[in-house]
Amino acid sequence: MSSFFSFFFTHSPFSSTRPTLLSGPLTRAKALLYASITLFFASLYVLLITLNATTLVTVPFRGGTLRQGIIGAPRFINPVLAQTDNERSISALVFAGLMKELPDGTPLPDLAQSYEVSADERTYTFILKDNITFQNHTPLTSHDILFTLEKLRSASINPAGASYWQQLLVSSPDEQTIIFTLPAPDSTFLSRASFGILPHAQWESVPDEAFTDTARTAHPIGAGAFIVSRIHFDKTTGSPNIIRLSKNKRTRGEVPLLSHLVITTYANQTALTEALENKTIDMTADISAETFERWDIPKTLQVRTIPTGRAVVLYRLSNEPLFSSGLSTVITQYLFDKQSSPATIEDGYDTSSVQATVDEQQTAKREALLQTLAGQGYRIDDGILKKGSVPLSIAIATVNSTPELIAAARQLSQELATIGIVSEVQVFDLGTFQEKLEERSFPFVLVSEKSMSLPSGYSKAVAVYEQMQNIVARPFVGGITTDSLRSVRLVSASADTWHVATDRIWKWFIKK
Repeated sequence: MSSFFSFFFTHSPFSSTRPTLLSGPLTRAKALLYASITLFFASLYVLLITLNATTLVTVPFRGGTLRQGIIGAPRFINPVLAQTDNERSISALVFAGLMKELPDGTPLPDLAQSYEVSADERTYTFILKDNITFQNHTPLTSHDILFTLEKLRSASINPAGASYWQQLLVSSPDEQTIIFTLPAPDSTFLSRASFGILPHAQWESVPDEAFTDTARTAHPIGAGAFIVSRIHFDKTTGSPNIIRLSKNKRTRGEVPLLSHLVITTYANQTALTEALENKTIDMTADISAETFERWDIPKTLQVRTIPTGRAVVLYRLSNEPLFSSGLSTVITQYLFDKQSSPATIEDGYDTSSVQATVDEQQTAKREALLQTLAGQGYRIDDGILKKGSVPLSIAIATVNSTPELIAAARQLSQELATIGIVSEVQVFDLGTFQEKLEERSFPFVLVSEKSMSLPSGYSKAVAVYEQMQNIVARPFVGGITTDSLRSVRLVSASADTWHVATDRIWKWFIKK
């Protein structure tokens, strides 16, 4: 693209007089003229550069390919079976639901044209948009939603979340209407209604016992922002190592600006960092805290930390009196430092070897909290917080597959100890955790918000801190912005904000 300056000098009125000015012997007057002309153009150049910088704007840029690296090959690109963050992220790009979530967790209609909520907040009626189709051009109707819900209710297919969907009554008076009736008001239901919809025509002949095996080999077909255009499988393991997604131009949701997203899987941190250094990939969000500590990050890469829109949350059974809404409010307000917690836990800090310390600021917060609790009937007796004669104690259950959660549970235990609440951290493998969770054996569980579906009866007690995400990317790759990185990794690439710079001054000299 030509620049403003090439245009100016080509069409300048001085272009015809330059030969005259440059001819003949150099005189004092001519030298002064040359100096004046040089000063004029230098000043004009500086003025134009300054003006250009102030009017430089960014506009959405359509097209381009982003190459992302992740740790671990996804077993399933299927919204019913997805268990890991990467499986859920990719599934959310390929499959669409009645609702979708913004990065801050706000639910908005996606395939639903509209929805209504009854006065008692127990009945939700969704109306689908007209002429919705899957990526293979077959119509998407309420029948596909009912089929997907049937699989979500299957304990053999969805063991962690089946009990929640089993308690809902679902009906469909016509192909564009779906009605959910809840046993009780649930403020999280609209977010849960973002589950990806499966095409029943592809899956109805597959029995539940073969569902997972078929899902590993079936080509994913959804109605989301992206289409799986190609999957390359590792010849040794049989797992996908390259997944190429292309823009779905027929989506009834928001059409992505990005044309292609190429996801490459890596077995370990070393292979992932080498891919970044060799420019095999453009970005990743899977660099661990331990790798950050020992990795000499090249100057060609940038690290950005963004909020994920998710929190580490302590949930309690509804019949558990400890951490009632009133107690949760004052503890959250006075006790937890949400700014320091992400740095303490997610940067690899070993909280298990650190004794709880109380500085002057913490002491003031603690005293203020205890005064508030005293007004609610709580008191400290021999260092133990009691209500009446009953000591407050808590057993915090979490999973051993995520070191971040274990560290968060230990830090929560330490902070509770500073106000006299006795706590114990119990760590389980994922299978045992999910089994006991379904049995409602845990009065309290600490999990990453939205990482798994909790059975009915659990409600949020305390949000410990908001999770942060470290993004490592090559600078200026396709105009990557913070919002686009967040949406690619955590929500949906349909909201990507790829940008190019546009010179507004240059446009003034172009005939339209």
